[in-house]
Amino acid sequence: MPQAKPFYAPPVTVSVTGLSSLANTAVVSESTEHDNTTDRYMWVDIYVLFTAAATTTGTVDVYALEGNSSGSLSSTANTSNMKRIGSIELNGTTPASKLLMYDDPASFWKLHFINSSGAALASETVTIRGVNPESV
Repeated sequence: MPQAKPFYAPPVTVSVTGLSSLANTAVVSESTEHDNTTDRYMWVDIYVLFTAAATTTGTVDVYALEGNSSGSLSSTANTSNMKRIGSIELNGTTPASKLLMYDDPASFWKLHFINSSGAALASETVTIRGVNPESV
């Protein structure tokens, strides 16, 4: 009987406009949407690495805005219409990283980040990697 194991697509670094200097309580969305209609990933690993500009231990929340057609995703953040993926707790000016799992991504989606850390961000890296099961 065949067994399933995860097949990982190559990681892709995501450019997020304005995230490196995102002020406290500000929201920024990823500049382009992701098209999942061809790859049909079952989940997406999202690796985030953030550094705050000042000593803070607050969080940056990660959301996905989802849609069924290309070009229909709003750039206006409204958390009631988004899927919460997770949070990363900052550790002052020491870089903090976390691997988040975005389960069952929509046909089209883009990331939104909400900075609730109490300070602006100094730097960031966001990398995504789609995952599908394969028979072995």
